[in-house]
Amino acid sequence: MRHYPAMMCLLAVLGAFSAPVFAQGFPIKPLRMVIPFPPGGIDTQARVLAQKMADDLGQPVVVENRAGANGNIGSENVARSAPDGYSMLFTSSSTMIIGPFVSKNAPLDPFKDFTPILNVYESTQTLAVPTSLPVNSVKELVAHARRNPGKLSYSSSGVGSWVHLTAEVFKQVSGTDIVHVPYKGTGPMVADLAAGRVEVSFPSYATAQNFLAAGKVKIIALAAPARYSGLPEIPTIGETFPAFQRPPTWIALFGPAAMPQPVLRRLATAGQKALESAELRSFYAKSNAVIVGGTPEDLAATMRSDWDITARLVKTLGIKPE
Repeated sequence: MRHYPAMMCLLAVLGAFSAPVFAQGFPIKPLRMVIPFPPGGIDTQARVLAQKMADDLGQPVVVENRAGANGNIGSENVARSAPDGYSMLFTSSSTMIIGPFVSKNAPLDPFKDFTPILNVYESTQTLAVPTSLPVNSVKELVAHARRNPGKLSYSSSGVGSWVHLTAEVFKQVSGTDIVHVPYKGTGPMVADLAAGRVEVSFPSYATAQNFLAAGKVKIIALAAPARYSGLPEIPTIGETFPAFQRPPTWIALFGPAAMPQPVLRRLATAGQKALESAELRSFYAKSNAVIVGGTPEDLAATMRSDWDITARLVKTLGIKPE
């Protein structure tokens, strides 16, 4: 028993150093980055980020698509994973912020079930129509919709997506009646827009660019607070309707709740380094994605602010959970 105090001192010293030592040894095996949406959406941005993070972490970062239930299947998979840093979620504000307001059965709490890691980028959201639709501006689209109330439809990537909420804001400020057609992901959402099965959508530039290059869709406005330097010739919706307010449109990286701080900082640092690389910046610029970056605390603050903004939008629009 006389050795007990010495043993306790040794354990205290080991405990004090265990977290930093764990962080220094992390990671010791491949990591995974889950995308809770089907292929054809934000995959390419995720894969470039994953590769650059892998270079810094010294372990592969495997990207997995786990789609379904408006992003909840993949999100829940990560939320229920061990908070050891080996499972990350690459997801959007649609899933984290908007979904809980418009879905009756949202199974997760974005503030209690996840650890914010890094705000990756802001999506450049557009107002797009098929090239076959005879409109080339917001005013022309609104005039066409008012002449055909209830006959036009818009595609979204699902109930509770930012496309869904953006379209509802647009309908209110423009006084139009356009029918909602939800899809399972951004890929099929834009594919049917390009095919002319729906007349309107609000995809990100990255999602729409292949169809733009093929001449299947045209962008008539940006759903953004101001014109984007990469697309200076395209006006914003707000230039026609000043009351238009875009919902949050960020893409960010999360882990399960209760991640150890040293592991969180290691992942956040690797992610921030990736965002600062010339290769990633060049790649993201091609899709007009606006890199954000920052700290986990910055992302947490953005979430709280956007939660309040979304609550006001949903209340103003009178949207009921579906």
